[in-house]
Amino acid sequence: MLDENEALLYVGKAKNLKKRVRNYFEGRHHGAHITRMVEQIHSVDWIGTASEAEALLLEQRLISKDRPKYNIIFRDDKTYAYVEISGHAFPRVAFHRGKRTSKSRLFGPYTDGGAIRANIDLIQKAFQLRTCQDPVFANRTRPCMLHQIGRCLAPCVGKVSKEEYAQAVTAAAGFLSGEDKSLIERMTKEMDDASEAMEFERAARLRDQIQLVSGSRGRQSIESRGTKNLDAIVVRVEGNEGAANCLMVRNGIVSGNVTQRFKLPEGATEAEAFDAFLSAHYSDNVPPPRLMVPFAPSDAIAEALQARAGGPIEWVFDQKGIERDWHDMSARNAQAALTQELGQLALWKQRQAELEKLLGLEDLDWIEAYDMSHHQGEGAVGAQVVYRDGAMRNKDYRIYNIAAENAGDDYASMKETIIRRCQGAESLPKLFLIDGGHGQVKKAQEALDLLNLSVPLVGVSKGPTRKVGDETLILGWSGAEVNPGKASPALLLIAAIRDEAHRFGITRNRKLVGKKRSMSHIENVEGIGPAKRKALLLRFGSAKAVGEASISELKSVPGISEELAERLKKALEIG
Repeated sequence: MLDENEALLYVGKAKNLKKRVRNYFEGRHHGAHITRMVEQIHSVDWIGTASEAEALLLEQRLISKDRPKYNIIFRDDKTYAYVEISGHAFPRVAFHRGKRTSKSRLFGPYTDGGAIRANIDLIQKAFQLRTCQDPVFANRTRPCMLHQIGRCLAPCVGKVSKEEYAQAVTAAAGFLSGEDKSLIERMTKEMDDASEAMEFERAARLRDQIQLVSGSRGRQSIESRGTKNLDAIVVRVEGNEGAANCLMVRNGIVSGNVTQRFKLPEGATEAEAFDAFLSAHYSDNVPPPRLMVPFAPSDAIAEALQARAGGPIEWVFDQKGIERDWHDMSARNAQAALTQELGQLALWKQRQAELEKLLGLEDLDWIEAYDMSHHQGEGAVGAQVVYRDGAMRNKDYRIYNIAAENAGDDYASMKETIIRRCQGAESLPKLFLIDGGHGQVKKAQEALDLLNLSVPLVGVSKGPTRKVGDETLILGWSGAEVNPGKASPALLLIAAIRDEAHRFGITRNRKLVGKKRSMSHIENVEGIGPAKRKALLLRFGSAKAVGEASISELKSVPGISEELAERLKKALEIG
């Protein structure tokens, strides 16, 4: 649904599109927010998809990208992490976050990165699967340190057959899938067979694997007696603020939970929030066969999730026994998140009201802050962070890579950043915060004047101690200075937004500078040109891996002599 300016109002999906769209214009029992939306609709656009699952994914991509006014937007949605076993002939086990690949197998999801790393560590100890990247694997000529300490079977140099490595992969996959009992029984039989065949080394390795797998499951604190895969979902709403929690149970073990906060459009219901959560959460995750839910989803959502799961889904409304405990745990998490959100929102709104009073402005519910960051002109960036409706909006943050001629000049960088932000923009914030004094404010104001824009602009100049409370505010529209004082709630809001811009900018600057320097250390070594640099990176996969390689490993790269390897090693150690 689009308004007269072709701005997106709402994104939805339907198996019967004609019926769904007609219902908006002919229905008599819509909530107030739907009635207001229909009044603003100027045109309707549509995209055909091949399946309900594909429609679910496309809907979430569009909502996440364009943030339509009448959709429910989740504030802290995230990409979940998995343990990945790659589709290689000798698969690699690794931490995975982001896009799925068709050849890999993913186990999870996990909300705790520490749990993933613990599982990978145990897989290395128990099953000795490789963790190195493919370019490193393809170019090794001798086993690495992990093989020497019993954490890798060294398939890279043929220390294990393809069949035996495949058995280890199957066992690791069984462990990650929670098939403990059958896995231990199978490994015990293999150990006995190996012992009878006098293959004592293999029998000892299987014994160690059994002990590690048994011990790891003994440390799990929340288990059921049966084997179950389900998600327990609870939604809590108060006013137009809400929180949803999904507790993930895999093979009877709580593997993690995720909480997402959201704002309901006026008049929207808890059921609509529940549908929106299901759509958002399972656009990037495969639903388990059982879903514990507060009420039935809409037919469109149910069909889309079933298509995504590739089989039937059992919707559970009444919980008993341990399932009741899981439901209650999810409910406590959702309520705690909502309570925290309401408290934080009230605090930020109170500080926003104080800021409006201090500056003599109204409705400062959208503030953007800017900070320039560089290291002696290197990796120069302009950082933009966004405060909106009582919270920081991470998805709206932006980094501007500064042009070479302005790098190192904070004044010119500020002017460039504001021009690039505002030029051609459909909408602008109620206030710009500039981290800096009169010079930065003047340049930012010049940028606005150049574009004939009249957005209020305030500079935040640090005091002599550079501590919160000593700042001076510089009003862009008059040049006047204001000292709020340490006790000012308005200054606490300004400082929080300003500090977030500084954090965001310096993080990106360090990343750019670090990447450039790690590469330049290789390029600056005498005797290493583009061809040898390419050969080193192909052999080891990254500049960091080159630095960690031994002299003998460096020598194995064509064209790298012992003298050149020593020179390279010394340069990277210094860098």
